[in-house]
Amino acid sequence: SGHANYKYAYVMSKESPLGPYIWVEEDVIATTDFEKGIWGPGHGCVFQPQNSDKAIFVYLEYGEGGTTRQVHADWMEFNEDGTIQPINLTWEGIGTLGEVQEQPVNLAVNAKVMASSVRPSKMVTGVSDGQSISREVTYDAENAVDGSNGTRWWAADEDANPWLMVDLQEVKQIDRCELSFIFPTFGHAYKVEKSNDGRSWTICKEITQAEVCSPHFIDYIGETRYLKVTITEGKPGLWNFKIY
Repeated sequence: SGHANYKYAYVMSKESPLGPYIWVEEDVIATTDFEKGIWGPGHGCVFQPQNSDKAIFVYLEYGEGGTTRQVHADWMEFNEDGTIQPINLTWEGIGTLGEVQEQPVNLAVNAKVMASSVRPSKMVTGVSDGQSISREVTYDAENAVDGSNGTRWWAADEDANPWLMVDLQEVKQIDRCELSFIFPTFGHAYKVEKSNDGRSWTICKEITQAEVCSPHFIDYIGETRYLKVTITEGKPGLWNFKIY
């Protein structure tokens, strides 16, 4: 098995990790969910939270293949005899496990956004359970502000001056923004500017030599309606553009 065709099957023992084993009738607990569009859950692990009798299945959804796979986590459920129920794979995950600080509202989510260019969409294909599957992957500007870690904006290869701009529709007081570039390990240089009218711009932060970091933080922005990032070095794209 492999690629979009990963499956998880198990045996169990009530005596030792080394056996003897019981071969259960329904041994496959995770595989592609065609209806939900969750492909080949791969590279999975099982975690048990401290002081809990629950278990979590953590895995990589296929994405576009390769390094585009995204981390998913879903609860595991057990029958009274100890056997594992087929895992309900989801896009929503399990939420937070511990106490977290209240987070400010990300003003960029579903905001109006423009970009200098967009890379053409790509059709991704695979095979699972002998069935051909396909999905179209887009790189639209809106992907950078949809609140998802699994979608991205990516500028066209021929774009010599790639930029992305968020329009908040009105002037607002902004504390900071966060930039999660694609291929962050290659490093990025960039310029972030603000404007109240979309014509006159003030530089908030400029990085002239590529820095390896994710996300990048731009603090003390102040009042603005528009925020624009221009990528001067590194792969031209963003997984997320967050504004607080």
